Amino acid sequence: MDNNQSEIESDKHPDSPSPDQPEKVSNIIWPFLIPIVFAIVILVISGYIIFPMSYKERVETNTRNQLREIGASQYAYQGTNNKKFYGSFNALQNMRFIDSVSNPETYIDGYDLNWHLGNISLPEDVPLARVEYFDSFTIVAYPRIIKPPELRTFGISEDQILRVYN
Repeated sequence: MDNNQSEIESDKHPDSPSPDQPEKVSNIIWPFLIPIVFAIVILVISGYIIFPMSYKERVETNTRNQLREIGASQYAYQGTNNKKFYGSFNALQNMRFIDSVSNPETYIDGYDLNWHLGNISLPEDVPLARVEYFDSFTIVAYPRIIKPPELRTFGISEDQILRVYN
């Protein structure tokens, strides 16, 4: 009987557990862990492909595009009047060049707009109280909340050059 038992024991692999000893936990986990790690790596890589821009980049890109639209709206407004003047935020809203529901604080998400409009000298016979005439404009978009990642300040003026301030 001892001879049969030694033959059975010799057939077993040295690392295989005995019937009364459980299998090692690491031997059970590895076959499942490798596909899970592989799946996570694939998801992370595809996330960078599908969503390449960070929050900061998306917000700043939107701000630059909105400022360019305001600059184009100023030129459209200028084309509608005989004097070729630029308009205030309210004047652009009244002519429907920009959204009538917005205001300078909510027009661009995450930014406040500061409008600087330059007056021109008019002949004495033109009543200034009736109409506002502006020969230049500068619109500066200031980030509403400054926190990491810090958003930059942008501006545009009548030359249609988008400026970035640090």
